Amino acid sequence: SEKGITRVGETNSALAGDADLKNQKSHHATILVKNYEGLKNLYHLVSASCMDHFYKRPVMPKSLINRYREGLLVGSACEAGELFTAILENRPESEIEEIVNFYDYLEIQPICNNRFLIAEGKVADDDALREINRKIYELGRKIGKPVIFLQISKHPFPPYVSYLPF
Repeated sequence: SEKGITRVGETNSALAGDADLKNQKSHHATILVKNYEGLKNLYHLVSASCMDHFYKRPVMPKSLINRYREGLLVGSACEAGELFTAILENRPESEIEEIVNFYDYLEIQPICNNRFLIAEGKVADDDALREINRKIYELGRKIGKPVIFLQISKHPFPPYVSYLPF
């Protein structure tokens, strides 16, 4: 072909043009498997991210996720996710809604997970974190995406910390 593509696996990098993994910001996402097809597609994603898109760590470009999306549910993830970051950076509403449309469901984390953002000076206080969570919830309702509330185990709720072995 005119782009020099000789194998299917070369398509993503060839069509990305000047996109360079070294210069692109990456974000967290959550990927859940719905069925056997999704499990196979998750294996494809993990393999390709490790073999074809590795830069300091495995990377999954959105184009790759879209190629293997059947049987998968893609969630917006935590504070390191694209949606939370866009809200934190006060990006335009149209851009935020475009980001929301990529995901199958949106995620909200407990305030205690994100308090480090207060210490880092990225948000003022717990109320600012609650407002981000409210915004995610409202976006889900507006655009028709399910919104889930979850706790990441690396950030245990304070009452349970003394019972955990780490």
